[in-house]
Amino acid sequence: MADAPHFVITLDTEPDNEWARPRLATTENARFIPRFHQLCADAGLKITYLMTLEMAEDAFLCEYLPPRLAAGECEVGAH
Repeated sequence: MADAPHFVITLDTEPDNEWARPRLATTENARFIPRFHQLCADAGLKITYLMTLEMAEDAFLCEYLPPRLAAGECEVGAH
């Protein structure tokens, strides 16, 4: 029996409108992470969030992600 395929799911987790080079980076898009995270969890996928500094310092994500990380539901890295 062949091994099942393995996939690595990553999400570049960046500030709002990063490519427009705003003077002040905002992170309101972080509020959409729980919905995406749940979709991945429902599909049995473990996601790796690749974060910029702004997103890693976002208060919402600092509260939301640690319990999921501790539960083994995701990984967090930098890019």
